[in-house]
Amino acid sequence: MKLFHIGDVLSITTGRLVSPSHMDGVCSILAFMTGDDNLFTHALPRVADECKPWLRVQYPQLFANDWRGLALMIEALDKACKETQGDKKLLDDICQFWCGEVARTYKLPMEIPVEAIGEGMHLRIDPVEEAKAMIGDDKVIPISAIERRD
Repeated sequence: MKLFHIGDVLSITTGRLVSPSHMDGVCSILAFMTGDDNLFTHALPRVADECKPWLRVQYPQLFANDWRGLALMIEALDKACKETQGDKKLLDDICQFWCGEVARTYKLPMEIPVEAIGEGMHLRIDPVEEAKAMIGDDKVIPISAIERRD
């Protein structure tokens, strides 16, 4: 178990990037949950799909299908974000305020405990092979890092 900002959890479960540490928060929670620290950007949607059901099990109160639920809060967030006209600071402020509102509404702290997913729930795929499968062999050019000697 490890504590994560509620925005990290909501980023995975809602598909909205509301983590205060942005993609670093997304990568951090997914790496923890899967035990896979070799996650490349193109794998994040697949890995988030693996983790999302487990997060929903851990926090079922967030995902009840009542009319007052998180769905209405997401609609309000989407509307507010569209009105920022590209102002990144305002967008970030809106997302953080929204995370606080979710925490208050559902009586959760801003840092919430997350359990890793179970064995066999994460498919480890070589990042280069996954990229090739996604966009084609001929469009992926692996580059090896060369160690610099001074």
